[in-house]
Amino acid sequence: MRICTTIYLIVMVGLHLPLLCSGAILTGRCPSKCICPMSGIASMQEINCPANGFNLKVQTNHRHLQVHCIAIDHANNFDDIDWNLRDFIFSKVQHHKLTLQRCAIPANRSLVELLSPFLTPTDAANLKEVYFVGNHQNSYSAALSPKLFEGLSKLNILSLKNATGMPIVANELLAFVPQLQWLDVREYPHALPPELLKYVPTLTTLELGQDPLLSQTLAAGLLSHLNSIETLIIRSCALNHLPSLSHFQRLKIIDINANHGLQLTSGDTFANLTNLISLSLKNNHLKELPHNLFHTNTAIQILDLSLNRLVELPHDLFTHQTSLQKLSLQGNQLKGTLPNELFSQATTLKTLDLRENALEIISR
Repeated sequence: MRICTTIYLIVMVGLHLPLLCSGAILTGRCPSKCICPMSGIASMQEINCPANGFNLKVQTNHRHLQVHCIAIDHANNFDDIDWNLRDFIFSKVQHHKLTLQRCAIPANRSLVELLSPFLTPTDAANLKEVYFVGNHQNSYSAALSPKLFEGLSKLNILSLKNATGMPIVANELLAFVPQLQWLDVREYPHALPPELLKYVPTLTTLELGQDPLLSQTLAAGLLSHLNSIETLIIRSCALNHLPSLSHFQRLKIIDINANHGLQLTSGDTFANLTNLISLSLKNNHLKELPHNLFHTNTAIQILDLSLNRLVELPHDLFTHQTSLQKLSLQGNQLKGTLPNELFSQATTLKTLDLRENALEIISR
């Protein structure tokens, strides 16, 4: 008998495999109407339940429950399961991570209720990470509602990437997870509610991406409640204007990437961000930069300005970058020579990338 300490569970709908049985992780029994094929890996066990339309994989080196639904024209509500996974496995440790992939988002029902055959309410309450992946592909998916997260009292990380194709209308969507620290809302095609982040005051990381309406959402004040934010990522959102981030003084990492058409016209955009250590403005098609854009960002160590359309640089652009170690200007349209004093204060600079420009002379 082998007793293990962590659990990894994958649920996939629609698999039909031959009947075998293995007891390395199981208690020696297989759930009714299910198939438990022999595993060549001691830390892994499959439980295939074709009659119920899903496949479980238990892997004991992760505390991860992954639910992968193959049929995207099915509600996948698991209501026809009359057993609990906990009755068939040795290990009783708590799951910390859940992935729900391509399964229908339930209407007016919590994840705790939906996944009750696999997680007890106590198990669910101890989840720290939840990832939605491709759920918008399921034609039975409902709109996201606050009820979905009820009972997830310890959730720190939430990815809503591709979670829904329907508009999020509830400002209080995250009201049940106020302790959230990391939120991913990439690949969402509608305007986000302006008060969405009001209910997550301890959020430290926010990822936004592939949102064509983000400019108007930012203008409506989406970021105004982020008093604890340390990492901000905005990619491929057709962003044309970035509001001043000067009051988010805990920011350490900013990644504004592939927002073609972005213009930075104000020197106050990153003002007073004295804790900022990494800033990427890569691939935004920027044509010019204010001379004082980085003047208060004295802690920056990594600065990426690559793949833009910069023709020239202000002579005092890097005057206050006394901590700068890595700078990329690759793939711009810089011509002739750079100002002699451009890097005079960047005494800690170790890596400078000037490839794919039209420079003729580089002064020491």
